[in-house]
Amino acid sequence: MKLSISNKLILITLLAIFFPALIGGNILYREVSENVGFTKLNDLMNIIDARYIHVLDFLKQQQFIVNTLADDRSIHDRLVNYYDDVGKHSPAKSSEALQKIKLHFNHLKSGSLLDWHVMKSEKAAGVSLQKVFGRDVKWDMYRLNERLYRIDELFIIGIDGKIIVSTRADSVGADMSGTDVSKYGRNGPYIRDVNEDSDGIARMVFAAPLIGSVNNGAMTHAKDGFLGIIALKISADFLTDLMTGDLGNQIGGKLFFAGYTPSTDFYMINKEGYMITQSKVLKGKRKTILKQQVRTIPWQRCVNEAIPVREAQEFYENYDGVAVGGASMCVFDLKWTMVVEQNKDEILTLFTSIERTMTMVGLAMAIAISLLLYFMIRNVIINPINKLSDATAQIRYGNYDVRIQSRGDDEVGRLGLSFNRMAEDIQQKTLALVVNNQKLEDRVTWRTKELSEANEALSLEVSQRQQAQQEAEHANQAKSQFLATMSHEIRTPMNGVLGMIHLLSKTTLDSRQRHLVDTATSSSELLLNVINDILDFSKLDADKVELESIPFELPALLVQCVELLTSQAQLKHVDLRYSLSADLPHWVKGDPTRLSQILNNLISNAIKFTKRGTILLYAGFLEDRRIHIVVKDQGIGISEAQQRLLFQAFSQVDGSHTRKYGGTGLGLAISQKLVMAMGGKIKVTSNLNRGSEFSFDLPLEVLLDRPSDAEEPSPINATDENRATGELQEWWFGGNRLLLVEDNPINQEVAKEILADAGFDIDFRENGADAVTAVQYGNFDLVLMDIQMPIMDGLQACRFIRALGGRFAELPIIAMTANALEGDSNKSLAAGMNGHIAKPIKPDAVFKEIARWVKASKKPNSVSTMAPAPEQQSAIPTVPGINVAEGLQMLRGKWSSYLKILLSFRDVHTDTADAIIMHIENEELDRAGFLAHRLKGIAGNIGARDLYLKAGEMEAVCRDQNQSLAMSSMQELKTYLHEVIHGIGELNKITTVDS
Repeated sequence: MKLSISNKLILITLLAIFFPALIGGNILYREVSENVGFTKLNDLMNIIDARYIHVLDFLKQQQFIVNTLADDRSIHDRLVNYYDDVGKHSPAKSSEALQKIKLHFNHLKSGSLLDWHVMKSEKAAGVSLQKVFGRDVKWDMYRLNERLYRIDELFIIGIDGKIIVSTRADSVGADMSGTDVSKYGRNGPYIRDVNEDSDGIARMVFAAPLIGSVNNGAMTHAKDGFLGIIALKISADFLTDLMTGDLGNQIGGKLFFAGYTPSTDFYMINKEGYMITQSKVLKGKRKTILKQQVRTIPWQRCVNEAIPVREAQEFYENYDGVAVGGASMCVFDLKWTMVVEQNKDEILTLFTSIERTMTMVGLAMAIAISLLLYFMIRNVIINPINKLSDATAQIRYGNYDVRIQSRGDDEVGRLGLSFNRMAEDIQQKTLALVVNNQKLEDRVTWRTKELSEANEALSLEVSQRQQAQQEAEHANQAKSQFLATMSHEIRTPMNGVLGMIHLLSKTTLDSRQRHLVDTATSSSELLLNVINDILDFSKLDADKVELESIPFELPALLVQCVELLTSQAQLKHVDLRYSLSADLPHWVKGDPTRLSQILNNLISNAIKFTKRGTILLYAGFLEDRRIHIVVKDQGIGISEAQQRLLFQAFSQVDGSHTRKYGGTGLGLAISQKLVMAMGGKIKVTSNLNRGSEFSFDLPLEVLLDRPSDAEEPSPINATDENRATGELQEWWFGGNRLLLVEDNPINQEVAKEILADAGFDIDFRENGADAVTAVQYGNFDLVLMDIQMPIMDGLQACRFIRALGGRFAELPIIAMTANALEGDSNKSLAAGMNGHIAKPIKPDAVFKEIARWVKASKKPNSVSTMAPAPEQQSAIPTVPGINVAEGLQMLRGKWSSYLKILLSFRDVHTDTADAIIMHIENEELDRAGFLAHRLKGIAGNIGARDLYLKAGEMEAVCRDQNQSLAMSSMQELKTYLHEVIHGIGELNKITTVDS
């Protein structure tokens, strides 16, 4: 029977390993097992020795901390101040001294108290760390401090025996006069053994006396310089960590391994024979700190003065009567017993040393067997394989004629025969591959040429198309930029034109002049609408319009849009109606401004192209929770060919030079883009001379409840078809008393001019505190409250007024602030305000908000409806940096009042820029932001738009505490302010000469 090489190797290996392992293992087992018990106990002694060193270090470091704090000069000085203040009957100052000590304690306790004092000692006296703790072992206390150091409480016992200051507020005032800490702590360093505190937690106490002197002998009780006792408490749980945690295994970077088992236990016993740490074995079963009595041989050795030996490793019965092997050491000063134990049976069954020895023997035997096998198989396997490898290398280099001689009928012989057959196959296939490869190379060359030519043509076409696309994009951007620039440039002089026409309308005019002014006003407003359309279209075309998402009352918005255009419809004798579905939601969330713009465009178009008949606005609620809105008219209608041009920019149904209807042709294009931006789609159905119907659906979010910050819903009968009246209301609030709370005199003057024209009886206050007093003694119908004021701001004042209760809980209070950021209105409402008005003040917006809370009435005939003519001012001069028309419009055309406000602005704010710079340099960014906020509000009210915007930017930068950006932005703010101040000065010269 012939054996294969693998079988031969297996047989040889078994014979080489079995007999040596059997004989050697038996000898080693008997030899090692006899020393296991002694080795294990010796390992336990190494463990307890490491823990003993850490316990000593723990005791010394805590006493070192207390002694160092007892010498702390800052604590001494504050205690002396405390006793002096007590002697002078100054309870406030004495409490302040104790508070400083507590803050000092909390700072030290939250930081690294030990590191701080050790470093302070080393710096002051050059004392090294190991000398401080009296040991030669170099221990990196800085690294291990957070793990080794825990302080539950840091406190001082006064000379009367009571705790006067502590990191725990509930300990202050506790009487410690009868305790060991008070009795022995005044004579020198003292350690109180582990005891259970009133809260049931076992702690140690380390104490030391505070010795100093009292100024002027104000405190006679402080005899011989004794100021009190400083002490700290450490939880006994930390001793458990030292005994059972990983820290107990580390010393000088060495780790002792003891072969822990489930029965391995670590604990410490006090001199009364009770555990002062939690038993590792009993953890989770029962509490052992000061609960478990242990009076075994190790404890007796520590408390019995007659026994000279204080440490041992031995077998004995533990506190439960179980035979254990253990190691123990005594902590001499406190007579503590440190113990590590393990079940005796487990010790004798742990043969870790045997395992290590057998591993080494097995390794040696493996090496010997490997050498033996190598010599045996070298001739049988290695040499034939080497020949096979050489032949393979020759084939790799192209010598396909190589063959090897095969010997034997085993695996190696059969491998040689297989190699020879493989070499023959490779030789034949290589010849065929060379022929096919040449054919393939020829074909690839031809195809590569074709692809290269096609790629060049494609690249040229792509380049041409990219260039065309870039040119189109540049042209579109240039168009949008031109439209935006043009509309802005035209808007500025148009605001001036409207302002001047408004001022002119306030003068005494005859009927023809009045007609000319009205015509100019309507034409200017029409032109301004065209400019606004161009600006909106340019923004939409560039995708730069941002949509709001705020709650609003949908039916009220729809009715308002109809009412605004009713008068326009009545002029053409067209009946404008609305019809709202019964299931139309009241409150939705979206962009009310843009929705109004869409409706105004559609209704205005319907009025423009309808000679007679009815225009209907319908709104309903679809099953897919979308709002469906329709504007239907009986106008001229639109043909199918004309409908294709409807939503294109700058196009109209009638595009001829003689067309009857004006306009830019942007209204429907803007409406379509806005509807699409809001997630909807607009469409039209129309027949020539039979009217048109425009409809669109919007996915507005439906709100089930009225939002807390929304207005009261208007009473609308949504199920009936209604006709809007189109009547306009004149603002008059005569007989109502108003309290204006504003700290800036310029803003006071602006508000006074606006509110007095509406019939209010106005009273002024300059801060929130005065406002709280004023409302209690004055019967006011409304309060306008500024937000940022000295002494007490508007939000605080509102809260105080609401807290008065009674009628003050319902008194209308409206906030006025230059903060127009998102969320400012919510802050005002949260403080109890009824409304929120943003500065600069716009009269119509102010009166509209006031009308929600104070009932308006009809102005009496005895009160003139015509504004007084401006003083003899031949022409309104131009003031650099100020839109005079906008400022005058805010004051209803009163030139003398406006000039007075401008001069007040110049006098008050000449040095404001320098003051802001000073606060920024002193890192007082809150103060700088406050000044910028005040400047912003006043600049907006006088029409200084650029200064208003720049002051707002500066306020935001200061709010973000960005000092460098604030300083770099100040130059531009200073330039704007100087321009306005200088312009007002020149204006004053002109008006003085004219007068």
